[in-house]
Amino acid sequence: MTLLFSIASFVLVLSTVVGYGALFVATALGAATAGLEPGDAAAVAQITYRVGAFGLETAGLAVGPAGLAMVATSEQRLQWSAPWLWTALALWALTVAIRLTVVQPARRSALVILGELAGTRTAAALRQEQLAAVSRRLLFGSRSCLALFIGACAVVAWHPGG
Repeated sequence: MTLLFSIASFVLVLSTVVGYGALFVATALGAATAGLEPGDAAAVAQITYRVGAFGLETAGLAVGPAGLAMVATSEQRLQWSAPWLWTALALWALTVAIRLTVVQPARRSALVILGELAGTRTAAALRQEQLAAVSRRLLFGSRSCLALFIGACAVVAWHPGG
């Protein structure tokens, strides 16, 4: 095993644990904020957005490149033609696309809505409906990413067709 392969393996495992672990935690926190008061929900949403989305979940972006680096440095132990590799990369790319097009915009919208809710009670019913819709989008996107991630892990673990 070469040093480069070991480094690529380490980066793959670390980025997977940190990036997708943060997504698991953010999804659990997102579901829990539904029953909180607006000010408390805003605080949780801000922390989840700032620390989770931009700090920790971003590590998940390194999973695909680290996987490719592992194959490149594997000295022919891992084959570029293996169907499981491309299936796992496609599932990873899909999680990135969902995070960028569904999850992140929903988090930003939730922060805007919660910021308005925390300061005033006027039109609270309308804002609650908006927040509920955004929360559903956020949970759908996060849960979709997690399901795809689990699918990618299964594909890599069992190497179908490889």
